[in-house]
This record gives sequence, C-alpha cells and structure tokens, in this order.
Amino acid sequence: MSDNQQQIAVENPVHALMNVMIDFDEESFRFLMMSGGPARMYSLSPKHAKRILLLLGKQMEGYEKKFGKVEAALPQTTGRTASSEEEVGFKVPQDKKK
Repeated sequence: MSDNQQQIAVENPVHALMNVMIDFDEESFRFLMMSGGPARMYSLSPKHAKRILLLLGKQMEGYEKKFGKVEAALPQTTGRTASSEEEVGFKVPQDKKK
C-alpha cells in the first residue's frame, strides 16, 4: 500500500442506505459515506451522534414549516451483508477476520 492510501475496516454494518453505512459499538458510531470520490469515515461518540440526530430533527422541523412536509422512509433491507471483501471494496485487517 502506498503512503497516501488508507485502509478502512468495516465491521458488521448495521444499516446501509444508498451510499451510507453505519456501524456502532459501545464506544462509538461510525459513518462511512461514499459519493463518487473516495469514501469518508466519521467516528462519533454516542453522545455526539445523539446531538446530531436532535439537530437534524430540529432543522427538518424548520424546513417542513417553510417548505412543506417531506415524505421519506428507510428502504426495505434484506439484512444481507457483503459475502466478500471485493464486494464491499474494503479490506478487513487480518486480526479482525474470524
């Protein structure tokens, strides 16, 4: 791997919505977002994740008051996860493989 490349490990994605994958454990929430270019990963404490949820909810309320109700639902998922590293496009570190 060259010096300017990073390896991103994705463990047990909880929910995949289009180009967003979210995973969490007791200490952090991890968001992996892909949009054309390189993927970006954000890691937040549970408290900060909750604050973002509350902030987005407040902003959506203001938006809907001004522009009307937004209808949206999470897509139906099959619970299927990638069966191989190649399918996801990320390599899992050897010590994380089971």
